[in-house]
Amino acid sequence: MFQALKSLVTGSPEKTTTTTTTTARTTTATATTTTATQEDADDDDDDEMAKKITPKKAPATKKNDDGDSKKRKSTTTTTTTKAMADSRPKRVRRSAVEAENSIYEPTDFTMKEPASEGIKIIKGRGSKLSSFAVVKQSIEASKRTLEEISFAHQFVFGKKGGKLSKKEMKEHLLEFSGFLKPIPAGKKRTDKEVDKEEEALETKMSRRAYALNKSQIVELCHFFALTLETTKDEPKMDKDTCIDRLLDFLGNPHQDWLVDSLKETSTAATKKTTTTTAAAAAASKPSTAATKKKVPAAPSNTTLSDYQKIKKAIGKKKVPSEEVLRSWVRAYVACFNLDKATTKHAIITCSEKFGVDMSKQKQLIKQILAEEL
Repeated sequence: MFQALKSLVTGSPEKTTTTTTTTARTTTATATTTTATQEDADDDDDDEMAKKITPKKAPATKKNDDGDSKKRKSTTTTTTTKAMADSRPKRVRRSAVEAENSIYEPTDFTMKEPASEGIKIIKGRGSKLSSFAVVKQSIEASKRTLEEISFAHQFVFGKKGGKLSKKEMKEHLLEFSGFLKPIPAGKKRTDKEVDKEEEALETKMSRRAYALNKSQIVELCHFFALTLETTKDEPKMDKDTCIDRLLDFLGNPHQDWLVDSLKETSTAATKKTTTTTAAAAAASKPSTAATKKKVPAAPSNTTLSDYQKIKKAIGKKKVPSEEVLRSWVRAYVACFNLDKATTKHAIITCSEKFGVDMSKQKQLIKQILAEEL
């Protein structure tokens, strides 16, 4: 009974202890769980804060590549600019005196000394004009005007006298010895190289001559004291014949076509008048000595130029050979406007030139024209 009362007062000690222990354990576990949960939450919060605080990483490789690329480009540009600066020619500083005495060429902007007024006289194939007394007398005549001397000077040298005086231009003309160059030692005129060079010079002078009218050609013939008398081979003094004589003399100056005195040129330059009664009476009287026409001597050089071959063929009144015809075609090509000229025109001109009908030589002329063009 005593135990029953004790249990009623104090309760069951074992059961109470067990319950208390279980409750304590539950509380501890709950606290532990709460603590762990709180720690996990704190860790999550720390991670989120760390993510927010830590900046996003940029693509390091791309940034470095761009930086290196820009750096390389800058280095390359600097190197190229430096190389160009080194290779570029530096301007040469010139004094004021040098600049005044120089001429700037717009083509290459280089400095060039002003050309002197003097003309270089090249040694020609013939004799100097000063060695012919009649030519020297004609050039040095006091009645010669500046225009006449300048015109002859420009035709011979291809350049205007400019600021040259009459005396200087006369000196140049008297020193002239032919536009054909001397034949080099060991070579012949028939050599291909010499013939080609000679043909080029003759063509150049032919173009210059055919650009003038007949009166101007006659004026030049009188200036150089050339005779304009007709011969059996040249019964007509047309423009072609005058040019032949002029170029024949200026290419290789010789005595063949010169007049005996300047009286002949002055007489030929005046117009023909009707014969007087005294002249008619004198002409009716029988002359004691037969008068002879002046026949020019054969050229001093054995080989003939193109215009000499043509001139020789005209007198014979025969169909020219292929060689002579080819020489004529070269002159025709050089002197006529081929845009307007036709084969028919060439045949007509050739027939008039040689004094024979060249229509039968049409194919040959056409062939030579095709080869020379």
